[in-house]
Amino acid sequence: MRGIEFVSLTDETFRRHTADDWGLVMSAKVIGTPDVKEKIIDLADRDGVLDHTEALTGVPAYSTRELSFTFEYLDSIEEWPDLFTEIRNFLHGRRLKIYEPDDPNYYYIGRVSVSNPSGGLVKAFSVVVRADTWKYPITGETVITEPVRASETIVLPNSWRPVCPTITTTGAVTFSFGGVSYSIAGAGTFRFPRFRLGYGLNRVTIVSGSGEITFTYQEGAI
Repeated sequence: MRGIEFVSLTDETFRRHTADDWGLVMSAKVIGTPDVKEKIIDLADRDGVLDHTEALTGVPAYSTRELSFTFEYLDSIEEWPDLFTEIRNFLHGRRLKIYEPDDPNYYYIGRVSVSNPSGGLVKAFSVVVRADTWKYPITGETVITEPVRASETIVLPNSWRPVCPTITTTGAVTFSFGGVSYSIAGAGTFRFPRFRLGYGLNRVTIVSGSGEITFTYQEGAI
């Protein structure tokens, strides 16, 4: 199997590749799926169950996900102690980005832990990541800028993760979304907690205003 790349959240130059930089062979890999936080009520005097999983927000919530990798070191045993010290110093306890080669369009973020290595000539150890629910596009945030024209519809695509966009305007604007109207008095950057994008194509209708409007948001997929 190919290696995994771990990257700092604050400094993109602070990165290590398990195969290219450390000479590790990945022998096992599990990319976990986050569990659905189900809320099920089973009443004795009614058929079936009451499923309240989506009652609060209209969409299910998910737990964190677990990524696990097993590595083996087959090179010089004399170099192993110093190498493993470097590996633990870089990974253990840190919250990092994780790039997985079989899913090249996305990355994960999570806190990493490193197990103790096995004995013998072949040194094997595991790396476990308690990762965010969502995997994120490597292209970064989605940014959509459009001129403000009354009655125009702006389409905001979203891969799944419910998200409240940041809105930047160059002038006053009023728009509607999901039957709710939102007004911005002048140029600036704003967020509305109720303005939340769901899965698919989200349509925003301009009611009035001038200038340009920009929507910025971080998509995420399962």
